[in-house]
Amino acid sequence: METGRIRIWATGLALSATMLVAGGGVILAQDSPASQSASIVAGSCAELGTTTVHSLRDVTPNDPRVGGSFSGQSTAIGVLTSETEVRTRLSTLLDSPHAIVIGDLASPLACGDIGGFTRGIVNNDDIEIGLAEVGDSGHFGIADLEGDGDEVEIDLYIAAPLQ
Repeated sequence: METGRIRIWATGLALSATMLVAGGGVILAQDSPASQSASIVAGSCAELGTTTVHSLRDVTPNDPRVGGSFSGQSTAIGVLTSETEVRTRLSTLLDSPHAIVIGDLASPLACGDIGGFTRGIVNNDDIEIGLAEVGDSGHFGIADLEGDGDEVEIDLYIAAPLQ
């Protein structure tokens, strides 16, 4: 009799484990956030222009096929990154209103006005700006703009919901 209860208990435990592994309501893995477009536009986040001044490389997630896989808590926030070199002077982007937009101009996910405290030895050549969530997109982040003569390197770090 005792052996029968142990078998039933063990079978129930094995069946429960199988259901969990098969996706019986428990999140076992997350998909990366979707890649998004990025651009510099004339104007400000409050009054976005329709003119893209510079297209930036899309912000993309770490690719799990290149040595990465999801680990840790399922409530983690994903990160999208991008690095682009733009042929312009940083002072040009600071002298008139410009903004960095993540997503489509018609329905942006995040936006940040280019401005703030600059630092550098020559030509105030480095600035970081915040990119605020637009609506309830769940996307927000930081842009690092580093000027070097007639080029600006723009690194984007965007927090985005996992899918």
